[in-house]
Amino acid sequence: MRSSHFSTFIEGNTLAYVFAEAKNETLQLLKKEQEEPAWLSKLDRRARVVVGLFLSANYITSSDVVATLGLSTSMARELLKEWVNDGWLTVSNPIKKVDSTF
Repeated sequence: MRSSHFSTFIEGNTLAYVFAEAKNETLQLLKKEQEEPAWLSKLDRRARVVVGLFLSANYITSSDVVATLGLSTSMARELLKEWVNDGWLTVSNPIKKVDSTF
């Protein structure tokens, strides 16, 4: 009887150890995901929102920025020009007269 109790004790500790390790690994992964690149921490709130648009699209338009930030077209274009000059955003299709693609 003692050996089965001892066996259960060992298995219980092993299982607890496995779960503790899984928890630690998960917490480390979550921490890594929450760390942001240095360049991103330098952006203002509006720029961070625009960066978020790229999570669901390879390209965005100035109309996307207008709709997302609730800005006028001219204000959105000024911000986009500023961000292009800052170097973290590039124009991929400047030919469109109404709605450039970034």
